[in-house]
Amino acid sequence: MVLETNSWGNDQGDTAGGLELVVTAPTASHGLGSGKIEGGATFLLALELPGNFDLGINNGVGSDANDGSGYDADSVNSVSVSHPIAGPLSGYVELFSSVPTRSSGDWEGTVDVGALLTIGKKFQLDAGLDMGVAHGADGLQSFLGASYRF
Repeated sequence: MVLETNSWGNDQGDTAGGLELVVTAPTASHGLGSGKIEGGATFLLALELPGNFDLGINNGVGSDANDGSGYDADSVNSVSVSHPIAGPLSGYVELFSSVPTRSSGDWEGTVDVGALLTIGKKFQLDAGLDMGVAHGADGLQSFLGASYRF
């Protein structure tokens, strides 16, 4: 479950900022997932750029279950640039990084590309590809998603 809240600039201004809270529950079947509740918090910053481009900078911390009985923290960061393609359709490119605090963990880095389709003022569909560029990252992942603004 993801909950985002805006602190400023929700629909007006050249900047916007907010907080994203994420909680995952152990709902996977046999052998998938960690079997534990995990989560994190991320500070979100959006800036309007010239030429109808937008810049997003996200920094936070995530908590992942480790192989033992505890949890490890990861520093999670991303930088993205988006631009309208046609009408309500826009595209983006993102650099994502997750750096573990434990000494035995691998840095995860991806280059991500995707498209966002805005439907009305409160609903958005998104799809994309995440391409691993570091040893600890998965090679290639695709995703589909939907967001609704309350």
